[in-house]
Amino acid sequence: VDADQHSGRAGPQDIGDGLSANRVALFPTDVALDSVGNLYLTDQANHRIRRIDPAEGVVRTVYGNGNTATLNRPTGIAFDSSGRLLIADTRNNRILRQSSAGATDFAVIAGEGQNVKTPRDLTADASGRIYIVNAGTHQILELDGLRRSIRTARQHMSPMEGRGVVCEWNKRLGQLVMYTAAQMPHIN
Repeated sequence: VDADQHSGRAGPQDIGDGLSANRVALFPTDVALDSVGNLYLTDQANHRIRRIDPAEGVVRTVYGNGNTATLNRPTGIAFDSSGRLLIADTRNNRILRQSSAGATDFAVIAGEGQNVKTPRDLTADASGRIYIVNAGTHQILELDGLRRSIRTARQHMSPMEGRGVVCEWNKRLGQLVMYTAAQMPHIN
């Protein structure tokens, strides 16, 4: 009997859909809440995006099937102003967006053709702009979510910043706020 079975917890290869979150081996790197309070998380090692219902505490896979061609070590998620889930598909060098809030299909909205390399995190503002922590080029990219045009919002981040930046759209300030590893030493 392996230790995971003995403890009543799912092992790292178990998917855990339908199980209580405290019984599933999850490998989260980011979390986001939808408009009704469901917790979404990147399950990096299992190549999935998960949702946990706050009332039941049950895990469900929202996107990903364990096949790295579908989703490969996602590290960042956020919701846009329309409630669509955005995913930083880190090792596939692309950004995915849900077709509509709650839908099960996702489309690539930016990728290597737009210089997206190792995206680590992302956030969106109310006007549809998506900001991407692009660790592979040490930049913050700004993606116009409607036209799918992309530009560099911040150049010349140090490798440490590119690896340890967390960004969010601050509604009160109306601007992108970035926290670097130096500001948040527990991130790396």
